[in-house]
Amino acid sequence: MARRAKGSTGQVLLQLLEMRSDNILFQLGMAPTIPGARQLVNHGHIRVNDHMVDIPSYLCKPITIRDQQRLRAKKMDHPFQSSLWLSDQVK
Repeated sequence: MARRAKGSTGQVLLQLLEMRSDNILFQLGMAPTIPGARQLVNHGHIRVNDHMVDIPSYLCKPITIRDQQRLRAKKMDHPFQSSLWLSDQVK
Protein backbone atom coordinates (compact mmCIF):
# COMPACT_ATOMS: atom_id res chain seq x y z
CA MET A 1 0.00 0.00 0.00
CA ALA A 2 2.85 2.40 0.85
CA ARG A 3 4.44 1.75 -2.56
CA ARG A 4 1.30 2.73 -4.47
CA ALA A 5 0.81 6.01 -2.63
CA LYS A 6 2.37 9.19 -3.93
CA GLY A 7 5.22 10.68 -1.95
CA SER A 8 8.09 9.28 0.06
CA THR A 9 7.54 5.57 0.71
CA GLY A 10 8.96 5.83 4.23
CA GLN A 11 6.77 8.80 5.11
CA VAL A 12 3.65 7.11 3.74
CA LEU A 13 4.47 3.92 5.67
CA LEU A 14 4.79 5.89 8.92
CA GLN A 15 1.46 7.62 8.26
CA LEU A 16 -0.22 4.26 7.69
CA LEU A 17 1.22 2.87 10.94
CA GLU A 18 0.04 5.94 12.87
CA MET A 19 -3.52 5.50 11.54
CA ARG A 20 -3.90 1.94 12.92
CA SER A 21 -6.60 1.60 15.57
CA ASP A 22 -4.32 -0.15 18.08
CA ASN A 23 -1.68 2.57 17.77
CA ILE A 24 -4.27 5.34 18.19
CA LEU A 25 -5.65 3.74 21.37
CA PHE A 26 -2.13 3.46 22.78
CA GLN A 27 -1.28 7.07 21.94
CA LEU A 28 -4.53 8.31 23.51
CA GLY A 29 -3.59 6.53 26.72
CA MET A 30 -6.57 4.18 26.60
CA ALA A 31 -4.19 1.21 26.92
CA PRO A 32 -0.84 1.00 28.76
CA THR A 33 0.88 -0.89 25.91
CA ILE A 34 0.34 -1.59 22.22
CA PRO A 35 -0.39 -5.28 22.96
CA GLY A 36 -2.97 -4.06 25.49
CA ALA A 37 -4.50 -1.84 22.83
CA ARG A 38 -4.59 -4.79 20.42
CA GLN A 39 -6.44 -6.82 23.05
CA LEU A 40 -9.03 -4.06 23.54
CA VAL A 41 -9.69 -4.05 19.80
CA ASN A 42 -9.67 -7.86 19.45
CA HIS A 43 -12.23 -8.26 22.23
CA GLY A 44 -14.64 -5.86 20.52
CA HIS A 45 -14.47 -3.01 23.05
CA ILE A 46 -13.92 -0.34 20.37
CA ARG A 47 -16.51 1.27 18.12
CA VAL A 48 -15.74 3.49 15.13
CA ASN A 49 -18.66 5.41 13.62
CA ASP A 50 -21.11 3.22 15.57
CA HIS A 51 -19.58 -0.01 14.19
CA MET A 52 -17.69 -2.50 16.32
CA VAL A 53 -14.07 -2.84 15.20
CA ASP A 54 -12.26 -6.06 16.09
CA ILE A 55 -9.28 -5.76 13.76
CA PRO A 56 -6.22 -3.99 15.28
CA SER A 57 -4.93 -3.02 11.83
CA TYR A 58 -8.14 -1.09 11.02
CA LEU A 59 -7.08 2.22 9.48
CA CYS A 60 -8.82 5.20 11.05
CA LYS A 61 -9.23 8.32 8.95
CA PRO A 62 -9.03 11.88 10.30
CA ILE A 63 -12.52 13.26 10.94
CA THR A 64 -14.28 16.35 12.13
CA ILE A 65 -15.93 15.82 15.50
CA ARG A 66 -19.65 16.57 15.48
CA ASP A 67 -21.26 18.56 18.31
CA GLN A 68 -23.19 15.51 19.52
CA GLN A 69 -19.93 13.55 19.82
CA ARG A 70 -18.32 16.39 21.80
CA LEU A 71 -21.17 16.33 24.29
CA ARG A 72 -20.89 12.57 24.67
CA ALA A 73 -17.12 12.85 25.24
CA LYS A 74 -17.61 15.49 27.96
CA LYS A 75 -19.97 13.20 29.88
CA MET A 76 -17.27 10.62 30.58
CA ASP A 77 -17.01 9.87 34.28
CA HIS A 78 -13.32 9.06 34.45
CA PRO A 79 -10.42 10.64 32.58
CA PHE A 80 -8.08 8.47 30.59
CA GLN A 81 -4.75 7.77 32.19
CA SER A 82 -2.04 9.18 29.96
CA SER A 83 0.83 7.01 28.78
CA LEU A 84 4.01 7.00 30.81
CA TRP A 85 6.00 8.56 27.98
CA LEU A 86 3.59 11.51 27.93
CA SER A 87 3.89 12.32 31.62
CA ASP A 88 6.15 15.08 32.93
CA GLN A 89 7.59 12.80 35.59
CA VAL A 90 9.69 10.75 33.17
CA LYS A 91 13.26 12.00 32.98
